[in-house]
Amino acid sequence: MTRERSLPGSVPAATARGWGRCVTGNAGTDETVQAIGFHRYDGAEVLEPLEVAVPPLADDAVLIRIAAAVGDPSDTLLRSGRFRLVLRVKLPFVAGSDVAGVVAAVGPAVTSCRPGDS
Repeated sequence: MTRERSLPGSVPAATARGWGRCVTGNAGTDETVQAIGFHRYDGAEVLEPLEVAVPPLADDAVLIRIAAAVGDPSDTLLRSGRFRLVLRVKLPFVAGSDVAGVVAAVGPAVTSCRPGDS
């Protein structure tokens, strides 16, 4: 499955109970979802629960109901601010792209998976 990094404003994808890089998250009919993110750069202590708007599903995007998520080293470096000169993000930001779950919806251009796939 291809990962999309198109997210609404500064709140992309979320880890934990939110949106992931494939426009992933607790997909449902709610207007918002819960995510773990940060408002400033620093250590793990800046992570906090955030409520983010459900992003619109792009033609080539996949919406995933997240069952599990994990932070990886690049998430740690991003949160610390070490990438801020190379990769600009608008704060608050929800990092994370390592997720597992069930496909809830797909955009019309997606052919590699369908709703219900895990």
